[in-house]
Amino acid sequence: MNQMNPRDCIALLRSHRVPVHIIRHSVQVFKVAVFLTHMINRNHEHHLSLDIGLIAQGALLHDIAKPIEIKRGFTGTGHAEMGGEILKAMGHRSIARIVRQHVQLDRPVSCYERPDESLIVNYADKRVKHTEIVTLDERFSDLMVRYGRTEEARNRMERMYHETRAMEELLQRYIAPVHDSTCHFPDFLNVSGSHFRKIYEKHLFSSASTTCKETAAKQHRNKNKI
Repeated sequence: MNQMNPRDCIALLRSHRVPVHIIRHSVQVFKVAVFLTHMINRNHEHHLSLDIGLIAQGALLHDIAKPIEIKRGFTGTGHAEMGGEILKAMGHRSIARIVRQHVQLDRPVSCYERPDESLIVNYADKRVKHTEIVTLDERFSDLMVRYGRTEEARNRMERMYHETRAMEELLQRYIAPVHDSTCHFPDFLNVSGSHFRKIYEKHLFSSASTTCKETAAKQHRNKNKI
């Protein structure tokens, strides 16, 4: 099956009647996931080569079945499994595997020696509340309020929180050691959402050969042209 570009993914979401606010959330998850992948792949110490195209597609399409779940009146892992089935039926098996695991991974994080594409998208989704990049504490506080209606659900959220913390620790070992003016990678994973946004916007689309100072100078020149 041919790889979809971001426009194809957005068109597919719209064809499945995914609301605009969920599409916007998905775009933000896409940005975080691609940024993380970029920072891991550029770390030559570990020689990882995650499939950034696959991650981009999985991140954009992770909530494709959310409207079905909303219509049926339940929340949780259901939309992840349904989304995986939708994409599998379309022939996108690799994307389906990522989407199916974006709420809960198939195996505990302790079983991972290194991050993979599904783990990246799962973690990225946990850093975006609606369209805002937030800390894990902020994200899970919101999830607990919205979905922690029973003791069983609250216990499940608590386990998920600790698993996501473990993902963060794993990712910190693989992120490239790039310096920011106020934050040192890989410690950036612990910073506030607003600072995380500044960092990924600064580094995501700059080439590996472009320094932070060159990027900042280019942004300043473009600003003066407006």
